[in-house]
Amino acid sequence: MTKSEQEKKEKVVIAEKEQVEAPVEEEKDEKTVVQEIAVTKITPDITKRLEAPFEKIRWRIQSSVKGRKDPEKLYGIYMAYIDQRDVTDRLNEVVGADNWEFAWQEIQVSTESYIEPEIEGTWKNVPEKKIVKTKYAVKGILTVMGNTKEDVGYAVMEEDKAPLKSAVSDALKRCGVQFGIGKFLYSLGTQVIELDPKTKKPKDASHIEKLENMFNTSPRVVADQDL
Repeated sequence: MTKSEQEKKEKVVIAEKEQVEAPVEEEKDEKTVVQEIAVTKITPDITKRLEAPFEKIRWRIQSSVKGRKDPEKLYGIYMAYIDQRDVTDRLNEVVGADNWEFAWQEIQVSTESYIEPEIEGTWKNVPEKKIVKTKYAVKGILTVMGNTKEDVGYAVMEEDKAPLKSAVSDALKRCGVQFGIGKFLYSLGTQVIELDPKTKKPKDASHIEKLENMFNTSPRVVADQDL
């Protein structure tokens, strides 16, 4: 074998060796990155960003009551809330989609039944009906940058077309709150808005817009003195 042929053979052997070793080295690097992500701690800056108020706050009516001084008037009691999209969007924005994960386990399906009168306001001399509610309970497990929080979400089958899905979403929201997402909502309390007695909608639509864009506790839109 000539010297030239020997050099060509050595180059072929080296090239084949590099092709075999390269993927192994790449796989090692990938595992190292995953391990580094898993042990990353949540810094005060990240916590502050997770807890920050949303640009637009969601509100929904919890109940309605007639005015105490003027029974002809109707008021809606509104509470702020978040949904599962708010939680996932905030996590993706602050820590990145690869740095958090959510898992859930169905832990209980219970049935409750009780008697309720068909006419509100009195328990005497009125027909009664049996109410049955099937409640789903789901344990949520949210891990953010190696830190895990757990909480339980609920949904009632008779009140929801997709109770299991709603229970999972509720569990994610509750876990998100443990990381500070939506924590600011507790400072807002309830808000009172006058409703149109016929449509049961806000008499002045601008009141809802003001609520959606508030970022801290502010005077109530409608005074409570009439309730």
